[in-house]
Amino acid sequence: MSDELVPIVVAIDFDDTADDVLREACRMSGWRRGVVLHLAHVLPALHGGQQTLGSIRDETEKLESVPARLLSWVRERCAADATLGNPRVVTHVRTGAPAEALAQLCVDISAQLLVVGTHQRTGMKRLALGSVAEQIIRHARCPVLVAHPINYAGLVPTPHPDPVCSQCAAVRASSNGAQQWCEQHSEPHLRLHVYEPSDVFPVGTERPGSI
Repeated sequence: MSDELVPIVVAIDFDDTADDVLREACRMSGWRRGVVLHLAHVLPALHGGQQTLGSIRDETEKLESVPARLLSWVRERCAADATLGNPRVVTHVRTGAPAEALAQLCVDISAQLLVVGTHQRTGMKRLALGSVAEQIIRHARCPVLVAHPINYAGLVPTPHPDPVCSQCAAVRASSNGAQQWCEQHSEPHLRLHVYEPSDVFPVGTERPGSI
C-alpha cells in the first residue's frame, strides 16, 4: 500500500455538527494509510473601512487563537473516545464565505475529500437560510461527505431483503442447509463476486453488451 499522504479537509464549526464531522473523518483516517486530517475553521470576512487599533487587534487575536483551539478540541475528543484513534492533523483558519473558503483550501492542498456537517433544517427556515452544505457541494472540486448521526428511529426495514446469490442458494439446497455460502462467499478475504446479467436485470431488458 502506498505511503503517499492523503489530505482530507474537515470543516469544524465548533457547533453541534462538529462531533459528527470529526467522527466520519476519523473513520476515513482509519481506512487508509497516509491520511492527514486538515481541520479547517472559517471566520467571517474581516471588516473593511475604517478600523480602530483595538478592533484590528481583536480580529488578529481571534485569527491567531483558532489553530490552538482546534488542536485542543480534537485532542479532547480523541482522549474521550478511543474509537476516534490518533489521527494526524493539520489546522487551518480561513476567512470569508464558508463554501468558497473551504473549496479554495481543498484546491490549495489538493484535498482528496471534504467532510462537512449539516443541521438538516426543514421548512421555511431551511429555504430562507439556504444550505451551506449544498453551497459547498456546488463549489467543491473534490468528493464531499456530509456527516450527520445515524438515526433510523421510527423507520421500518424493507420486508423483502435482496435475494441471496444463485450459487449460495444452490449450496443451501443441496446441503439441506448444512452449508450457507458458495465457495466465493465462504472465503475469509474479499473478492468480487460476479453475477450474470440475467441475475440483476429485469426480464425483457437487453443484456449489457448485446447488439
